[in-house]
Amino acid sequence: MPPYLSAPQDFLKLQTKDGTIINFYSILPIYPEEMDLKLEEGVDELLNLFDEHQISEVIDIHRKNVAFINIKTDETFAFHLFFSLISLLAFS
Repeated sequence: MPPYLSAPQDFLKLQTKDGTIINFYSILPIYPEEMDLKLEEGVDELLNLFDEHQISEVIDIHRKNVAFINIKTDETFAFHLFFSLISLLAFS
């Protein structure tokens, strides 16, 4: 799980009086295409896109899909888009 994106670095860890360290993480709902992007290009790329497009942990049901904002014209993207469309048509 990634750390909170919008919290200061000092907020991400808490050390209690007895020395126990508590780490704070966030849960980010993502689109299936964003998961594909993460699996293909890595979590850092996805988090960079979240940062670039000011995506935070605050749930916004209308937020844009950063995988589509970051559309690439390479063969891999075209391949995935083609098979995604075929899958949609097959199950319609």
